[in-house]
Amino acid sequence: MRILAAFLFLGVYGLWAQTSFRPYQAIASHITPKGIGYREGYTSLALFFAWPKKNSEWTFLADVRSHVFNEGKIAINSGLAVRYQNDLRLYGVNAYYDFRRSHASYNQISLAFESLGRRWDFRLNGYLPVGKREATYGTAFLGIQDRVLVFSHKREFALASVQAEAAFHGDEGILPYSFSLGPYWLHGRGKQAFGAETRFTLDLGTYLRLEANVSYDHFFRWIGQGRLALNIPFGPRRQNEPLLAKLSLKRTCRREIIPLYRDRFKAPAIDKNGSFYFF
Repeated sequence: MRILAAFLFLGVYGLWAQTSFRPYQAIASHITPKGIGYREGYTSLALFFAWPKKNSEWTFLADVRSHVFNEGKIAINSGLAVRYQNDLRLYGVNAYYDFRRSHASYNQISLAFESLGRRWDFRLNGYLPVGKREATYGTAFLGIQDRVLVFSHKREFALASVQAEAAFHGDEGILPYSFSLGPYWLHGRGKQAFGAETRFTLDLGTYLRLEANVSYDHFFRWIGQGRLALNIPFGPRRQNEPLLAKLSLKRTCRREIIPLYRDRFKAPAIDKNGSFYFF
């Protein structure tokens, strides 16, 4: 009850405080289990900084996010972004490095383009794993087939992906919200899948955000998740800024976790010389 009362207080206080805003954010959040390419939920801590250049249309941003899965494994994102503002819209580009620990350590780079407006946003994100892309684990003996020892192995491998979305948002009401919808593509080891994802977010004032998303593809099937985030803004206070100036300080929207696909395969046992074990 005390935790619920604290969140209600933050929501009410955030409604009162949202007339002004600050360009930096510390964010703590938790997302429920089973996402695109991961099974466990995770808790995140993040820092986001925006530096609008004085008397200029340019804004520079930095973003660092750390995640701990319910099972104890970690993931990290770090990125830089720049946005340009004209009289009608914002245009931006961002680049990130992502890390995820599972049965191996996986690394990824990403590049994204965005166009932000007073009501509609458009984004295109591309993600490319680099370095080690797969791990084998869970070996089990199957038997002898045609006089050769055969084993079964579990395998996971990182997926490259492309994600696009269009988002409609209302940022000037009592409860800012956004609704997004878009396709995505996953690819790895000759396998590929197309899917679609929709996301709804609701800001309860300055400090609390609720998020729900639903996705489907033939790799991971139907997925539904929820997220609760606590945002702590800090830095120099900015009052009565135009809407586009506020939007230039928004956190980037992207996929945080490197997706892994898991399957099982069987293979004959091979000695150090590359020959089969015959019986």
